[in-house]
Amino acid sequence: MNAPDFFIHFSHLRILFPAKTMNLLLLIGGFMAITSCSTGEGDGQPLHDLTGATMGTTYSVRYAGDSVAQLQKSIDSLLQKVNESLSTYIPHSLISKLNQSQNGGIVDKHLRINFLKSLEINHQSEGAFDPSVGPLTEVWGFGTKQVHKLPDSSTIDSIRTYIGLNNFKLSADSILKFHPKAQLDMSAIAKGYGVDQVAAYLSSRHIRNFIVEIGGEVRAQGSKSPDRPWTVGIEKPQSGSERMVHRALPIINRSMATSGNYRNFKEIGGRKVVHTLSPHTAYPIESDLLSASVLAEDCMTADAWATAFMVMGFEKARRKSGELKGIDVVFIYVDSNNVIHEYSSHGIASNNH
Repeated sequence: MNAPDFFIHFSHLRILFPAKTMNLLLLIGGFMAITSCSTGEGDGQPLHDLTGATMGTTYSVRYAGDSVAQLQKSIDSLLQKVNESLSTYIPHSLISKLNQSQNGGIVDKHLRINFLKSLEINHQSEGAFDPSVGPLTEVWGFGTKQVHKLPDSSTIDSIRTYIGLNNFKLSADSILKFHPKAQLDMSAIAKGYGVDQVAAYLSSRHIRNFIVEIGGEVRAQGSKSPDRPWTVGIEKPQSGSERMVHRALPIINRSMATSGNYRNFKEIGGRKVVHTLSPHTAYPIESDLLSASVLAEDCMTADAWATAFMVMGFEKARRKSGELKGIDVVFIYVDSNNVIHEYSSHGIASNNH
């Protein structure tokens, strides 16, 4: 098997994106770091690598063809604007101001697009994807503060009163809040959105062959070289420090996002607490789904569904994924005997074996 252009592996939890740390914590999903192969030549096409920091993690761009001047500066500027809209770790961002407000706040195009997509997938997933659960992650120890004891049922019941997207309403230029403590956190979809924004910018600069990655979410356009598509490796789900590729997937004019659960837990008060929180019960759930890789046309859709599927568990995720147009999946799950299996949708199975 040829080495993949990127290798997705799970390192830590993620929720919110800090401004000055390389540890990204994301709502209900598993953190995915990326290792890129070295720059080289591909059948006569020079390959160019750009890397940088954004959203509390790193980004990577690799493109084939002639070098484009000032490209990284423009990408950094674009991603900074996305951050200033969606990062809960920037106090003056639009989403931070919204969360700090009693009644709501103004929106720009970035926050508007993410909110509308969140509403769409929240509805389609029957609430499995819910960017309003941020307050729950704090009390369960997966937010910005250290937690040394488990929350009691009265605390959870209190928080549940302001969890749900029905606590928000999008107007012409703002998002209104119906509960002063309600909060939004777009980090389960924002990195995918950032990938889409960078990919659109590269296309506008007439770059036809590229792969973009932010914190593990990927968009590939064109190919590395004739007859050589971009490939992404999915990590084998196993504990310990050794990281191995479970399988490498060619990605052709599509996006992919992966969420994982098998490395992400904490010990609180002597109890193991997994980071997948159910928006329905407000409690952690141990899913039989170890990782969910989702391929879609745009990366923000793939990003959100990867999170939703982890909440659903294998059987429900398998059924739901089969109902969705334009979606392919690779699920790694365990059966009742704790044996690991893979499920691939027809589009994956027919094109990648």
